[in-house]
Amino acid sequence: MTEPEPIVTPQLRYYTQGSASFFAYQYTSPQAAMSSDYRLSSFWSWLAGVGLTVEMSDTVSFNLAGTYTDQTGIDRIDSAIATPATPAPLRLRRAAFEDGEDDGGGGGGSGSVSPADLKIFTLTAGFTIRF
Repeated sequence: MTEPEPIVTPQLRYYTQGSASFFAYQYTSPQAAMSSDYRLSSFWSWLAGVGLTVEMSDTVSFNLAGTYTDQTGIDRIDSAIATPATPAPLRLRRAAFEDGEDDGGGGGGSGSVSPADLKIFTLTAGFTIRF
């Protein structure tokens, strides 16, 4: 077997999603279809990563990959209102960048939160066995 060349696999993904027509964080009256599941809300995300595969023999390869995901919810709740100590109804608003503004923090406006906000770093390692 000749000296194996490592295989580098880059990853890049951008994704946007509008909210489902039956999504809301809070309803004032019962609807035919209702969900407050944040996975049905509006959000955007991007992912970047790189993978490396090295053949150790004709039948075994070693794989190592890392990815970073940043997801930001567009439907936001004012954090001062969303605290459990405040009985006021939740106020839903669009993120500042949705209206063409940018607060510089990338979080869609100061004092606002979204259950869809997340940042994830993933590292995976494994072996591939061909038989």
